[in-house]
Amino acid sequence: MPARKNIYLLMLSFTLLASFTHILGKPAAVYFPTILLTFLRLTIASVSLIIILSIRKKPFRVASGDLFAFVRLSLLGVVGNILLFLWGLKYTIPAHPGLLYATTPVWTLIIAGLFKREIILRQKIIGVIVSVVGVMVVMGGTVLHLNLDYLFGDVLILAAVLCWSAYTVFSKPYVMKYHALTATFIITVTGMLVLSPLGIWSAFQFDFSSVPVAAWVGLFYMGMFTSAMSYLIYYSVLKQVQPTQLAIIITGQAPTTAILSWLFQGYGLTWVFILGSLLTLYGIYMTLKLPPTAHAALHGRPGMPD
Repeated sequence: MPARKNIYLLMLSFTLLASFTHILGKPAAVYFPTILLTFLRLTIASVSLIIILSIRKKPFRVASGDLFAFVRLSLLGVVGNILLFLWGLKYTIPAHPGLLYATTPVWTLIIAGLFKREIILRQKIIGVIVSVVGVMVVMGGTVLHLNLDYLFGDVLILAAVLCWSAYTVFSKPYVMKYHALTATFIITVTGMLVLSPLGIWSAFQFDFSSVPVAAWVGLFYMGMFTSAMSYLIYYSVLKQVQPTQLAIIITGQAPTTAILSWLFQGYGLTWVFILGSLLTLYGIYMTLKLPPTAHAALHGRPGMPD
């Protein structure tokens, strides 16, 4: 039971850190070029993880045969996901990424099922659907209307969601094999190195004096907390649950972001928000109450149903 509580606390921490990203990240996405912002974000994250590694003194060993797999994962979950997210954030409103990322468990469930990475249970499907419907209620009907002004940004965000869903599924075996800190560090540094030629070139072309304080705050927050701490927490939890069980917590970002906006920006909360939040939480509960599957994954099998 204590171990289960720790998982829930980690999931809650991830949700809070990620939810603040939608609020603090918008100014950074507007004022920094996308390539430069992604490179700087990964650089800050890499430095943060080096500090954590030096403090915890964890052994750092990776089999040579797994290096290419980590490069692929980095291109998918770090470079692809972050670039597409930040690029899309420029061309859409903050509410849309929250709704689109709420579909992550749907895509994760589909990818995991297609590639036979976990057993798809009816309870998971229902839980995912209920949670996503709850997010739609939270976001309000106006968010669901097609708006061509935001279509390009929404398509980019959806592509980022697909990258993150695939990343969640395919990184599971390597999370089981390596410490979460080791895996997070390798993937983050690899992404930074891949982007370094374009990132450094973009830095020399950019006028940093034009960037307001809010954008700098967003950059450092995304580097230290979103890319370093959130990824580390995500890997730590993925070690103990199935990909879909972990992806479902992303639906909690929509109501959490709304609550944070109410606390810090004065936005109002309505009965519709409360109803949608309860639906979302119930969907998350239905999906998460399945037993953790770390033992099955360690033996190379997909998660077993209860």
